[in-house]
Amino acid sequence: MEEYSWSKIEKKEARRIFDKALQKECDIMIERIRDFAAMATSIRDLAGINNYLTKFLDKIDRKYDYRYSQLINLFALLLAEGNISKSDLDVFSTDKVEQIARIADFIKNRR
Repeated sequence: MEEYSWSKIEKKEARRIFDKALQKECDIMIERIRDFAAMATSIRDLAGINNYLTKFLDKIDRKYDYRYSQLINLFALLLAEGNISKSDLDVFSTDKVEQIARIADFIKNRR
């Protein structure tokens, strides 16, 4: 994997995109948990909610890695999933955007 250098502006924008995408996923999960909790009637339901939330948090911890060496792959995954748009990437250098797009296309084609 090629190492990229990140300008100050790119670092600031990468953090903004990262935080926005993470918040978007968390907001969706909060809504789901609220819905599940509203329907819960037993300890078994609560255990199911706990299990669901634990799996989500584990997934988020693995997925959202803010090391600069991992951002290209993360942004490609987020793009492939539709959690960010190609226009979000306009703040990055052309080589980064092209690499992110290539990886995103690969991810989409594997599904």
